[in-house]
Amino acid sequence: MSSPASSADRALFSPSLLAGRCALVTGAGTGIGRGLAETFAAAGARVALAGRRRERLEEVASAIRATGGESLVVPVDVRDDAQCRAAIDAVVRHFGRLDDLVNNAGLFRLGTLASTSDEDYELQMDANVRGPFQLARAALQALGRGSCILNIGSAVVRRPVLPEGVYVATKHALAGFTRAWAAELAPRGIRVNCIHPGVVRSEIAAAAGLPAPENPTAFQKVLDGLHPLGRMGEPADIAAAAAFLCSPLASGITGAELDVDGGFGIGAIALG
Repeated sequence: MSSPASSADRALFSPSLLAGRCALVTGAGTGIGRGLAETFAAAGARVALAGRRRERLEEVASAIRATGGESLVVPVDVRDDAQCRAAIDAVVRHFGRLDDLVNNAGLFRLGTLASTSDEDYELQMDANVRGPFQLARAALQALGRGSCILNIGSAVVRRPVLPEGVYVATKHALAGFTRAWAAELAPRGIRVNCIHPGVVRSEIAAAAGLPAPENPTAFQKVLDGLHPLGRMGEPADIAAAAAFLCSPLASGITGAELDVDGGFGIGAIALG
């Protein structure tokens, strides 16, 4: 598996892009979250790494510090409101501020309408919808003019994937939060946007309990073929867009849903 954000990718960002800012990234231990954290650090931000697996967060923190960045490990289960509030408090106490909240943590479980259990329904709703809501609500005390909330959605809002009905619904909910919060918080100078990735190389499939493919090369071709650009995404693709949206370069953008999906959402049906 390739690095979430290679040194070549990170070199594209000037340390002045996010200089002086502090970002909290959830799900920062692996995949997209790690790519986000490392790229934000390379762009000059101080980064709080939030997630459930402390050992993974410590690995990312060490990598950031090795390149001269500042990071803080904040263990948190976003499904727990008290932990969300404590995480925000810890960040503000350590760094003195919070500028960017990046709601990246999430999960999915396969299941049809008939087969999805109450437990799997609640698990996805709690992690993908309740979690971002609780963190954003807790962060309001710290976010000020020029701050950003960035939600990581999914291209399944454009092109549903089966059998992932509940997951698709949670990402529609997150897109709805994005638009509603953007309108609500605009008078306070807080911007809210959303990125919809396509299939991204990460560990989320393994975490969902999916078995490893019998023929990884063939499976890779299938995943690449879902994207008109001819390849699945990398964490660095999402991180680059995220750094831009949280930077002063995007000061006029709020309520936006940016598809960073290699064309997944516009995959055409060929009739001949």
